[in-house]
Formats: sequence, structure tokens, C-alpha cells
Amino acid sequence: MAQKWANVAFGISPVRLSDEQWAEMVRYSDLPDKARTEIEIILGTYRHFRDHDAARPAAHQMRTYLKNMRKDISALRKRLETMDDFDAPFSYFEHEAPGGLARNTTLRLEGQELRENTINSLISFERWFGRAHSEVEDMPRGKARKAWNIGWLVSALASTLEEYSGKKITRSNKRTDTSAEYIRAACRIADPGIGRGAIDEAMKRRIKGARGGIALNFVR
Repeated sequence: MAQKWANVAFGISPVRLSDEQWAEMVRYSDLPDKARTEIEIILGTYRHFRDHDAARPAAHQMRTYLKNMRKDISALRKRLETMDDFDAPFSYFEHEAPGGLARNTTLRLEGQELRENTINSLISFERWFGRAHSEVEDMPRGKARKAWNIGWLVSALASTLEEYSGKKITRSNKRTDTSAEYIRAACRIADPGIGRGAIDEAMKRRIKGARGGIALNFVR
């Protein structure tokens, strides 16, 4: 599997192509067999986000969640940091012994170590939630989101074709150029409900974007 798909593929169920489906795609693209797994992951990624978009929280909801989590973590960290005299909370681990009080030193030291390690971990978590909050982007919803998903699918398929064969997709009607048929065949497998018009519009945007040095990101 190509390294660029390592993050995308996590939790994604690839679409297992039949030999007939793969043969059709190869006929239009000349893709090598080693590209088959990557194509299956692309199709599975598209289906995953298509099926989960309805349940995905809006961007402002996710920002609120991350902000509140950061506040809760910060409050816990501050409570631990206020335990300056760490012996006081652990005074109950003292017991009577010949000659006076004896302290369970092992338990006290273990608590001190846990406190220090936890504070350091919470500091890291606070920073992470702060960064995550700033990284949440507003995403299109409804019809715009559907078009975005199709655009991503076409862009990913086009990039794979270019990587393995050196070919760029076109919308040419020449018999020798079957790149558009490759895209259409793959999209039909990913989602039979995608209309040809939506596929052609996504190809148009991809071709225009590629010429301008613009491409959709693989990471969703």
C-alpha cells in the first residue's frame, strides 16, 4: 500500500473488486496489478465518508467539544499542581510502629511519581486539543458535500492513474483516450447512484485544477 494512504486507510473497509471489475478498469487505464489495493482503498474511503456524513457533527459542534475538553483537562491539571505539600494528602498512609510513627514511603513516592507524570501528560493533551481546535475546518454540507465527495473520488482516482501510468485524465472523445471511461467505471463501482453529469463535472474541475497546480488532498 502506498504510504500516502496510511492515515486514510485506518478504519476504512476497502471495496474488494471482482476480477471482472478490475479487468474493466485495467482495460481503460492500463493500471498494473500493484495498484489494485490502492484503488480498493480509494473506493472504500469514498463509501465510508458518504455513509457517515449524515452523522458527522458540524464544524462548530466539534470546535465546542474540543474547547470544553481542553478546559476540563486544564482544570484537572491545576488541581494536581495545587498539591504542593504532597506529604499532606498522604498523611493517612502513616501508621503506629515501635518508636513512633512510620510512613509507607513506597506508596507516597509512587503517588508523587504518578502526579508528576500525569501533569506532564495533561499538559501535552492541552496543547493537542488546542491545536486540534484550530485545525477544524468548515466543510460543505448537503448537496455541496456530495459534490465535494465526488470531486475527491475523481481526484484520487486521477492521481493514482498518473502515479502508476504517467497518464492524465482528459474528457477527450478520441478512441485512444479511455481515461474518462476509467473514471466513470470506478465511480459506478463506488456508488451506482452517481450520475454521469456529476462525474463529468468533477473531472472538469480536476483537469482545471491540475493545470493550475491544484489538487484535492487525500487526507479527509
